[in-house]
Amino acid sequence: MSCFRRWFFCSSIVCLLLVGGCGSKLPRTVAVSGPDVDLVQSRLTRFFDQSCVTTIDSDVRLGWQAYGQLETYPATLQATAPAFLRFAVVDPLGRPLLLLASNGSTFILANNRKGVGYAGMADSDFIHQYLPEGIAAHDLFFWLSGRIRQDGLQVLTARKAEDGPLFWYEIDYGDRLIHLLGLDQDHLSRHLVLDEDDTVLFDAQYSGYFDTTEDCDWPGKIVVAGEGLAAAFTLEFTKVYSFSPLDDQLFQLQLPPHFAVRKVQ
Repeated sequence: MSCFRRWFFCSSIVCLLLVGGCGSKLPRTVAVSGPDVDLVQSRLTRFFDQSCVTTIDSDVRLGWQAYGQLETYPATLQATAPAFLRFAVVDPLGRPLLLLASNGSTFILANNRKGVGYAGMADSDFIHQYLPEGIAAHDLFFWLSGRIRQDGLQVLTARKAEDGPLFWYEIDYGDRLIHLLGLDQDHLSRHLVLDEDDTVLFDAQYSGYFDTTEDCDWPGKIVVAGEGLAAAFTLEFTKVYSFSPLDDQLFQLQLPPHFAVRKVQ
């Protein structure tokens, strides 16, 4: 029996102990039957066939919760598929305090308050301190946009939520991890990554979708937690400026000469 079926058929209520004491209930599901047999396939097909934006320029609010404390920070975020990213935590005057720029292969992180910069490969151990197992740096745009990478995936099972509109799909990428996708009629509502022991390494919940210039909508709020993270995070898109293409030079960061530069592995 697959990890997904063992997990879903468990009769007890399973709670994940997240940092800060926050629990996450796993969904209850039932077998697909009747008219839902055709609907479960058509919903997934429609989700995959949508044309989607490949870039965003936005203001966001980052929330961080651990050990009973909640902090929020205004920030700016620009991203281009598959993994170009520029993220800046800013002060009340809009000046960046922390600035991360990555082209998907390399990254530079600048701490402007301390005058220190970090540089290395996007798949380095340094980056994986913040990205749990199963979350690859080159898939970041998929996670931000409420989408999933299609190449290499295999759909193992499909079930229906016991209550509510979601269909649940068990996805395997051949990496000994299980991805669970909860789709409503139009959007990805939840995406979980489980290891071989059915531990939820990563749990992303999407809500507040809004229109884009393409078929698929963009999530207005992303809440992430899981055993692979040191804290629970919330990312809210407070203002979107554009979905138009961005200059690649935006994702290249030159550190000031007086910065201490640390190469990380």
